[in-house]
Amino acid sequence: MGGGIQCYLTNLQPESELMRRALRLLEEKYLQYKYIEDFADELGVAKETLAGKFKGECGVGLKRLLLALKIEHAVYLLTNSNLNIKTISEQTGFKIPQRFNECFRKIFGIAPGDFRKNNELRANADEKLLEFLGKLKKT
Repeated sequence: MGGGIQCYLTNLQPESELMRRALRLLEEKYLQYKYIEDFADELGVAKETLAGKFKGECGVGLKRLLLALKIEHAVYLLTNSNLNIKTISEQTGFKIPQRFNECFRKIFGIAPGDFRKNNELRANADEKLLEFLGKLKKT
């Protein structure tokens, strides 16, 4: 990995100060945000305003981006630790492991436990995450 969501965020050049602040905060604290409202509150704006700014200036939905960041972290943990799936789901902000499983499958097409065993898919995780964001075309 190395060219995934974090790299995508680093290369964004938002127009507004709000978005520059939002991106810095998101990179630092994305695992702490359970809901978009929490993130918007910390920035002092309405969630609708923030969501519109993300779509307009970054070309991606905030909810989707937050999910991709959390799943990217899960990929790191699946690849570099022996933590069980329940612990990984908790550490990535999912209260319900089934919801984590569902979101993970949405991006990778397989369960997290199967992903851990699939070297080819693990090697292409960045591409799948960017594809999920709509920033890379399916091959």
